[in-house]
Amino acid sequence: MNVLVNDESLKAIADAIRAKKNSTEKYMPGQMGTAIKSINVGKKSFTVIQVENEEINITATSSLSQNGNDYTLALPKIIVNVQGNSNYTPGSITVNGVDQGSDKVILDVTDGMVISATAATEQTETTLTFSSLDTRLSPIGSTGNYTFETQIIRDTTNTYDLSSLMLVYSANSLALQTVAFASVFSVQTSTKVTISQGANTYSGAVQYHATGYSQVESNPCLTEANSNFDPTQPFNLVVELTGTLR
Repeated sequence: MNVLVNDESLKAIADAIRAKKNSTEKYMPGQMGTAIKSINVGKKSFTVIQVENEEINITATSSLSQNGNDYTLALPKIIVNVQGNSNYTPGSITVNGVDQGSDKVILDVTDGMVISATAATEQTETTLTFSSLDTRLSPIGSTGNYTFETQIIRDTTNTYDLSSLMLVYSANSLALQTVAFASVFSVQTSTKVTISQGANTYSGAVQYHATGYSQVESNPCLTEANSNFDPTQPFNLVVELTGTLR
């Protein structure tokens, strides 16, 4: 049986094929059936090009949604992030050569897209020295413990701030616990605390690091052998932070 199909209907079919295949190809009526069969419904391919000194990782978001008794299964978006290897700061994601301006992006998948990243940069460490002269501890009630807390101490080059500093002295354990934080660092790798009081000098290195701050947890400066430290008297404090600047 012959059926007449007008040009407008044929053009609509061809436009739908081109949209599904993301192409500009022209079709004769006899080619449309084969073209429709070649469409991969719900399947799209993309390429990831890894870059030296960093790694691109990809995960998919949830694709199933529900509205009452109605469910929709859609091609999910993908989460793309790049992580630098040890001692490297990652670059940013690129899609088809276009810089996305971030090391983590959420993307709709288009068939044939190419995902890569700009070059990673090697991290170099910097040591900043912060000093507080005539530092004084304040007693905590009648517990025999003392504390000191301040913010915004400048480094010796008068360029960077020690964002916060807290000292807690325990008379029972002769320990001076220290928490020091400088927001200028993306990573703090070492901390050294030195206290000078009269002819006596006490120093110790950090024992614990966590994201965003460093903490000397126990006995960095004071021991039974040098217990001449007097928490009621002023002292000079030097904090040396080493890490990677932002």
